Amino acid sequence: MYKEPLDKEKLKEAHYKFLDDTSLHKVQNFKPVAINFFLKDGIHCFCRRYNNIVNYDEAIKSTDLCRKCGMRFDYYSASLVCIFSLYKEYYTLKSVDEAKKITSFPDREEVLNEKMDFEWSKWR
Repeated sequence: MYKEPLDKEKLKEAHYKFLDDTSLHKVQNFKPVAINFFLKDGIHCFCRRYNNIVNYDEAIKSTDLCRKCGMRFDYYSASLVCIFSLYKEYYTLKSVDEAKKITSFPDREEVLNEKMDFEWSKWR
């Protein structure tokens, strides 16, 4: 596990939308933003912790990654809504095996604190 910046090229390949009227080149600061990730082809989804498009069932759901991560926004169920800063480095996984072994990310508390600053009430 290591910290790395967002892979913007991989993010561009994913099926997602910002929950406000933001776009990737409009975000200028470290404030967390909410991003709604949809399953591409019914299987694949971008995950910030892998910093890549991965098989959702194998890499995220089966490893209980959202609970370990702290970025998951719990008020939507149709897709994966994550809140993170686009310009900040976060701990990133190398493999699904690594995801199975960890109990939580070293920066999980920091991520949860960032989420507390997010005005989530308008997305309920």
